[in-house]
Amino acid sequence: GLWGDYGGKGWEGYYSREREIYLEISERWRNAPKPVIAEIQGSVISGGMILAWMCDLIVCADDARFRDATAAEMGICGVEFWQHPYEMSVRQAKEWLMTGGWVGAEEARARGMVNQVVPRAELSARTLELAQTIAARNPFTMKLVKQAMNFAQ
Repeated sequence: GLWGDYGGKGWEGYYSREREIYLEISERWRNAPKPVIAEIQGSVISGGMILAWMCDLIVCADDARFRDATAAEMGICGVEFWQHPYEMSVRQAKEWLMTGGWVGAEEARARGMVNQVVPRAELSARTLELAQTIAARNPFTMKLVKQAMNFAQ
């Protein structure tokens, strides 16, 4: 059946709904023609990573921390917007999913999960500065850069 068959029998309807409300919506936001920047502070857990990872750039406060408890504690293999092997190395992703531990801001930057780590007091100003820098560029070029990188990924 079609992906929109939410009334399908058994798991088919449930899967169709899950695919739409998590994966498909995330993919539409990820592929929006304009750059999307996440500004993160505090804890980002499981589903919160869907919101962060669909963004093109991530600026986080030095107190940010990340955790995916889905595999280690909930018995599922990760959030529905599966970006783990693209956000860090495959081995790092495996370890993280198998242990369920926390990843701090600096470690997230070292793994490639975030672009910048800044003091929390400077977070909004630095994110706005980054957004203004990008907004001053040719919007069509920014769209093509984003599109090319998303296709490559």
